Amino acid sequence: MRLDTLLPRPLSPEKDAESPSILNCLLSGIHLDRRRARGLGWRGVRPSNQLYAAWTCRVANSPHVYGLVFQEEHADDSFLYGTFTAHVFPDAADPVLDTFPLQALSLAMGERYEESVRNLSLHAPELAPFCMGKFQLVAALDGTGLTLSVSAPARYRQISKQGIATQYPSRIRQ
Repeated sequence: MRLDTLLPRPLSPEKDAESPSILNCLLSGIHLDRRRARGLGWRGVRPSNQLYAAWTCRVANSPHVYGLVFQEEHADDSFLYGTFTAHVFPDAADPVLDTFPLQALSLAMGERYEESVRNLSLHAPELAPFCMGKFQLVAALDGTGLTLSVSAPARYRQISKQGIATQYPSRIRQ
């Protein structure tokens, strides 16, 4: 794929991060081609750029909201490498939350959960427990190619030596 079909200007990563612009052009292009978008199961995308570059979307036959958040970018002489985190935001009553970290369950049960997801850019750090993988974009600086890759662990386990914090004082006597 030639990059100039997405972004009609040369890449200049020395000035600012280009990965969010490239991804935004890709997502917008899919969104605006309604026939192709519907064929892929695409139901809509919502950019959120107040703090971080981020996007949320819905997919057919899934009750979840999905999100991408830009993390970092670096370049060498030939390529630009952009990294994004990929998130899944289930409904608070969805049993799939039992497989998420406890902090995610706590956030999903909160009053501001839907608003936080809707404004992912502003709330990306606090919504980190919903991260399910990474999304990487590699673009040739000369505009001759673009590669997208997704990775996610088959299992993710986090052990807290400090235990789980609660708002209630301990009822266990020492």
